[in-house]
Amino acid sequence: MCGALNKSIVGATSQGLNHIIIKDFDEETCADFLSGAQKIVNNWLVFSGFTVGVQDIIVQEKAVADGIKNILTKYKRSVGKIISQSQSGQLKS
Repeated sequence: MCGALNKSIVGATSQGLNHIIIKDFDEETCADFLSGAQKIVNNWLVFSGFTVGVQDIIVQEKAVADGIKNILTKYKRSVGKIISQSQSGQLKS
């Protein structure tokens, strides 16, 4: 069997997996199932997960300011060319 386990399947709903396991078996079996599912998730995170450090998420103000300045300069030049073409009658529609 395969598929995704999400809140609507495992969550506290009347037709959720937890409810069905408890109804068909018992609370201990449901607890064992949840423990096993958590172990699978933990192992997946060990091999596929990643971490983000504080330095990775801090924005460097100078880099952002320089990037914005470069973009604005580029588009100001572009607008300047369009204005010049318009004023000289060379602008194509």
